[in-house]
Amino acid sequence: MSDFRSIVKAIFPSSLFEFYRTQKKKKRNAVLLSQKEKGHVFTKDFLVKNLQTIGIEKGDSLLVHSSLSKMGYLENGPDTLIDALLEVIGSTGNLLMPSSSNALLQLDYIRNNQLFDVQNS
Repeated sequence: MSDFRSIVKAIFPSSLFEFYRTQKKKKRNAVLLSQKEKGHVFTKDFLVKNLQTIGIEKGDSLLVHSSLSKMGYLENGPDTLIDALLEVIGSTGNLLMPSSSNALLQLDYIRNNQLFDVQNS
């Protein structure tokens, strides 16, 4: 798949990819708004209950890497999920959530920035 993507990226201008990403984001936001309007909203209490149901408990360590928009409409945005996770694992648990501060695709970012300086990056 990555070979195909590389070929496509080499053939088409970057503006076309940016247009596609913008349209995809608009569509995703419309779906989330529709969920909100229909009352399909995830609340903190709902998430806490379901996280406990799947076996997460106080003192657990969690590594969470997710696309929030794929979860559905969260009552107060990302804070809803983070607050629910923290409540379930308690003060003795560990919540690890990787982040990426770049606007590029992760692979492009890595290819363009070969060095990672832990003190300055």
